[in-house]
Amino acid sequence: MVIARTIADGLSISRVFLGIAFILLSQSGTDYFSISVWILIIAQLTDHADGFIARKFTKPTLTGYMLDSLGDKVFYVAVIIVFNSQGIYDMMLSWALITREITLYIARICNMEKTKKVKTIHIYSRLHGLFIRVSFVFAMISLYQLNLGTSNDVCLLLANISGWFAFLIAMVGLFFFMRL
Repeated sequence: MVIARTIADGLSISRVFLGIAFILLSQSGTDYFSISVWILIIAQLTDHADGFIARKFTKPTLTGYMLDSLGDKVFYVAVIIVFNSQGIYDMMLSWALITREITLYIARICNMEKTKKVKTIHIYSRLHGLFIRVSFVFAMISLYQLNLGTSNDVCLLLANISGWFAFLIAMVGLFFFMRL
C-alpha cells in the first residue's frame, strides 16, 4: 500500500521535471522535437497512471490529490510557455490558460470541503481536458512546422480556438465549483 502510494505520488511529481525537460528540448529545434513529443505523451500517461494506481492499489489521499493537481498545473504551464514563446499561442490565451491553472489550484486548496462534490461538475473538467489536449496537438503540429521553416495558419488558428474553448469551459466549471 505504501509502495503504491509512493509510486503514484512520484508519478505526479515527475510532471514537474517533465515540464522543465519539455521547455528545454522544445527550444532546441527539430533535433529534439521528437523527444519533446514523447515528453508530452509521457506526461499524459503519468497523469492517468498516478490516479489509476492510487485508486486501484491504495486509498486516494488528499496529499496525492494535491500532488496530482500540482504536477498537472506545472506541466501545463510549461507547455503554454513554450507555445507562447514560439508564437503559437497569443499572449492573451497564454495569460488566460495560466490564470486558469493558478485560479483552479487556489480554489481547490481554499475549498477542500467541496472536493467530494466535484463529481457533479466533472463534465466541465472532462471537456476542458479534451479541448486543451486538442489545442496541444494542433500547437505541436504548428511547432513542428515552425521547426521545419514552414507554417500552417489553419493549425495555429485551431490551436488558439480550441485553447480558448478550453479556457471558457474551465471558467464555467469554476463558476459552478464555487457555487457547490
